Amino acid sequence: MAGREDELPPFPIPNGLTGPLRRDSAAQNNPDYLPLWAGQAYALNRGMPAAELVEVLANEAAALLNAG
Repeated sequence: MAGREDELPPFPIPNGLTGPLRRDSAAQNNPDYLPLWAGQAYALNRGMPAAELVEVLANEAAALLNAG
């Protein structure tokens, strides 16, 4: 939806509109259409592939453990 944010209705309208989709997805044990809430920490998001993020986080954790 990047670049089209201004066209989206404000929360909680999307939540109500997607309720049937989420229920069916959950009933089929299919996480593809389930929400993944980011909460207040959304601003800390790092846009990168998951494998790269795991590597970055592992390196940061190792640096912190070695610093102490």
